[in-house]
Amino acid sequence: MKIGIYGGSFNPIHLGHQKIIEFILETVKLDKIIVIPVGLPSHRENTLEQGFHRLTMCQLAFEHLPQVEVSDLEINLPKISYTYDTLVQIRELYGEEHEYFEIIGEDSLASFDSWKCSQEILKLAKLLVLQREPFKLISENPNILLLNSPIFPISSTKIREQLKSNDSKIDWLNPKVLQYIQEHSLYTSIAQK
Repeated sequence: MKIGIYGGSFNPIHLGHQKIIEFILETVKLDKIIVIPVGLPSHRENTLEQGFHRLTMCQLAFEHLPQVEVSDLEINLPKISYTYDTLVQIRELYGEEHEYFEIIGEDSLASFDSWKCSQEILKLAKLLVLQREPFKLISENPNILLLNSPIFPISSTKIREQLKSNDSKIDWLNPKVLQYIQEHSLYTSIAQK
């Protein structure tokens, strides 16, 4: 099987994330994509909404796509989440015989060399790199694949600002995710980053 791994804070998950997954399934023809909300982030201060809320929102966002599995692998970790460690675990869980694709944004590729065991990651999986704007980066590594992916004018930061200010027009959230956020009063009391 061809298995994609899509990690992120998903704080909250929005339609841009959903459309990217649909684009990858259609164009790269992966058999499965594992969506992994981060537990404790490695690159910044932890201002994320609680893990089980982000996990549940991801499950709601992808329940219509049978090829997408939402994993609690990192959410349950009591320590910082690193891509390399998660990739090793995924390969142990699903088997070494599959072809793995780590899905990242172009902004992450710019700092990829500073990641824990970055060169080992490239031995364990290919990188599928999503555009954040028209590509600036070039890679000649055959395990780094630049995708001519759609670019969406939205971010989780912008959505959190809209939720905090009680903006009545939030277009980029799955209706079930928005309902969940409202039912649990998420992103309303403290400024999330």
